Amino acid sequence: MHWLNRKYALWFIFLLFFISTFYIGFYVTRDQEIQLISAYFSCFCCYLLIVYFLFVKKQQFSFNALLVFAIFLRLALFFNFPNLSDDFFRFSWDGNVCIETTNPYQHKPADYHFNDFEKENYALTNLKSSSITFFSEGMNSENYFSVYPPVAQLLFLICSYFSGLSLFANVLLLRIVFLFFEVLGWFYMIKLLKRFGINKLNSLIYILNPLVIIELTGNLHLEGLAVSFLLMSLYFLNTKHILLSGLFFSFSICVKLLPLMLIPVFVYHLGIKNFARFLLVILIACTVMFLPFSGWELSANFFESILLYFNCFEFNASFYYVFRWIGFYLSGYNQIALIGKLMSIVFVCFLLFLSFSKQPTIKRLDLFKKVSLVFLIYFLFSAVVHPWYIIFVIAFAVFTGYLFPLVWSLVIFLSYFSYRSVNIVDESSIFLLVQYIILLIVVIGDLMFSWANPFFLKDESQELLV
Repeated sequence: MHWLNRKYALWFIFLLFFISTFYIGFYVTRDQEIQLISAYFSCFCCYLLIVYFLFVKKQQFSFNALLVFAIFLRLALFFNFPNLSDDFFRFSWDGNVCIETTNPYQHKPADYHFNDFEKENYALTNLKSSSITFFSEGMNSENYFSVYPPVAQLLFLICSYFSGLSLFANVLLLRIVFLFFEVLGWFYMIKLLKRFGINKLNSLIYILNPLVIIELTGNLHLEGLAVSFLLMSLYFLNTKHILLSGLFFSFSICVKLLPLMLIPVFVYHLGIKNFARFLLVILIACTVMFLPFSGWELSANFFESILLYFNCFEFNASFYYVFRWIGFYLSGYNQIALIGKLMSIVFVCFLLFLSFSKQPTIKRLDLFKKVSLVFLIYFLFSAVVHPWYIIFVIAFAVFTGYLFPLVWSLVIFLSYFSYRSVNIVDESSIFLLVQYIILLIVVIGDLMFSWANPFFLKDESQELLV
């Protein structure tokens, strides 16, 4: 009878998880903060209960059935426009610009006009403004050059080509492509876990995480593709295929630039000779992929938008806001440019220390821990930390046993409270404090006491990575 009650409880958890996910995708917008955060909390409670039954109670689940359930959770978000992010407008605009054989780094949407009348009308009525009530102003980047690297542009082009002048078809095709690469990433994550002697169930920490599901499939963010290519790179690195590893690492960079900062971490683990081969492949592959967009526009406009992002935008930051307050106190105005440079210097110093610090032995999972810490420090010193950014650290929690990515994936959703007024970003100081105080406590616990390791990881082997 006890087993039967537990079985019914699990079915209820799965059903509630699905319904809550579907509700977020179809019935709530980001200005409805109470409903949104409540529904997300419901999803996360279901997720935690599944993790609890898996790793604490050692409940026997069919692994394949859980993977199918994870796909169904994503399908629950499939047939509606993204309702928490407006990036998909820009994806369609960039894709259609590429179809016109025009360089998307040459033009700002506000200044560009399509040659084809129907496409111009589509851009005006569907992309630059919209009938979608919660994003009626369309894209929020009309006055910026594109910041999406070439692999992302290729995906935008393909989906825009096959969807024609249907924004919903474009969104649907993007979701299919994103889900395909996400599942491919799961496959290589599981293969890596097998090589490390870690239970493949660990992959569910990432695969079933509500933030991952909602931000990747629901809101169409590119981090999922970048994570998948990064996992493929690490798998081939571990199997001593340095050239393939470098190639997939370059794919990750050309989806999101962020993995670029990880390159120094590989020096100590690969050795000079292997690292030189690894780096050479990355340089050649990235050069080839950027080549169709090469020229003054790429070097000037693309990096103008990148610098604009670092020097003008602020959202959900932690240490940056502390230093901003100090700057206000001392000078009377926002010292964002100076603070941004100081934060960058601090991060680079930490990155170099972490990359070249020597240890008595090299464990295979040390590289994953270093990567996690690089992302952590980067985000702690960043001026902008959107919820989907931390998907990188959630993916690596599968290998490190760190608890902070899971906790962060819960508390960072409080940042959506900033959108409680339509078209206005109004951050809550209380929620910022709650988020980062909880995060820092858990980070300290992870680094000093390894809180979660007994549940998630076995003893690490002493074999070399390559």
